[in-house]
Amino acid sequence: MGSDPSVDLVPPPSLVSYARDGRCTLFVGAGLSRSAGYPGWSELMTAIVREVAPVSAQADLTRLLEQGQFAQVADQCRRLLGSPHFYRVVRAHLGAPAEPPPATHRPIVDTPWKCIVTTNFDTLLEDSYARWSEHGVPRTPTGTQLMHHGTLLLDGGFFILKAHGTLEDESSMVFTSEDYRRITHANPAFNQMLSAILLSSCVLFVGYSLSDPNFLLLLEEQLSTFGAEVPRRYILMEAVGKAAEELLWRTARVRVLAYPKGQHQVVAQFLATLARSAQESAPVGAASVSRRRPRAADRLLKVQTVLRLELSARHSSLDATWSRVEVQGGRAASAIDVMPAARGTGDLPAWADLRSAVKKLEFATTPAPKMGVLLARALPAELRRDLASTRDRDAVVLVLSPALECLPWEWLELDAMPLFARRPVVRQTADMSNAARGRRFVRMPPRLLLIGDSGPGGAMLPGARREVRELAHLAATVLPKTNITLLVGRAATHARVLREIEHGDHDLIHFTGHVGTASGES
Repeated sequence: MGSDPSVDLVPPPSLVSYARDGRCTLFVGAGLSRSAGYPGWSELMTAIVREVAPVSAQADLTRLLEQGQFAQVADQCRRLLGSPHFYRVVRAHLGAPAEPPPATHRPIVDTPWKCIVTTNFDTLLEDSYARWSEHGVPRTPTGTQLMHHGTLLLDGGFFILKAHGTLEDESSMVFTSEDYRRITHANPAFNQMLSAILLSSCVLFVGYSLSDPNFLLLLEEQLSTFGAEVPRRYILMEAVGKAAEELLWRTARVRVLAYPKGQHQVVAQFLATLARSAQESAPVGAASVSRRRPRAADRLLKVQTVLRLELSARHSSLDATWSRVEVQGGRAASAIDVMPAARGTGDLPAWADLRSAVKKLEFATTPAPKMGVLLARALPAELRRDLASTRDRDAVVLVLSPALECLPWEWLELDAMPLFARRPVVRQTADMSNAARGRRFVRMPPRLLLIGDSGPGGAMLPGARREVRELAHLAATVLPKTNITLLVGRAATHARVLREIEHGDHDLIHFTGHVGTASGES
């Protein structure tokens, strides 16, 4: 099992084969972030210990650090410093903006992984896909969000699992021994997902050491399951000695791919070789392989101010919380809100009035109040003023409770104009973060699917055919090279629409018309 430092370290053929087939999972540890300027476990915990008073406590904690008791030291530091101070120190060292190191992270993007699991809190991997992938930022759920993502593996799409959380959500972070018990040990969804990943794919660990508490936790909880009959597992690490290599093989069936001490450039060379080899005849749809370098302008993650509006129902009352925040590429760009959060209450419209408004929208037979007016009246007056005062470039993010999701809040009227006509409006699912949903890029020129659907028996919705054809003409005029697929009337069959959505690789889809049955012409 030993490795010869004099021989070039190349990916084993089995690892290349699994990666090429999109059946390999990459586990990323803290070591891979150090070239971006982020500290390792030892440096981070040493910096946190320095914040502790009195000095005598620092000495005791330092001795524990020397024994590798990182999680236990973190427990003590959080107790002594208090959670707010503790996390401020953590964010100061791990939250500073950093550029993804091209030597290691570009090959990761260029390899068709089944998925990536990282125990790091930083966003280097997400930023790498934003910069070098054609397809956009993949879904990045945290370990605490997995109860809402039971179909991650079944869906077959590439994702990054932030197993131990993210700096943007302190409640998701697995940092101290208490966190391990609270989030990891007592989280059935996390344990089952990790077991499924480990049992359904070849695994490569990068950025871990034998003293890394995250790696030790993975070993303790998951890797010894099923004895010798497990998928291939490799770890790329600095030479650890023959005894340690044999121990990893005997207890967890992990093969060590060792490189000479201090020669960390071997990691970048290994990943680059694996990426080149895996791209040879890689199957269509396997992960996020970048076949061409996207234009830099397509990847600019601009900071934008948005008005974030949370609405929930309490009997007949409406509870609203809103604030202006800065976001960058769908993530919070600053821990400080541009505008402090405000709160207010309103009265929800009576359901009878809403039903009447809906009938008016559908049949235009009753003089019921407009839906948009009813919804606007439900909001607190100060919220209506803040919505009306949003700037031209501000977007509005709606976070709605399940009871309110069925209402068209985008249509609420301000100064006789629907909200969506005044500002860009997006919805965010209350129990799923933007990061967990991912963010697909729109290519230039884009691929558009425009559907003007026929109703049952061929009866067209008035204006549907004209709408999609006008959109097609507008798109072709503004962007002449746009690839447009136009399905109008009887061409918009159920089977054809599903086939285009599943295999068409479209950037934007617009649908107008009736929704029919699988057997109808809709």
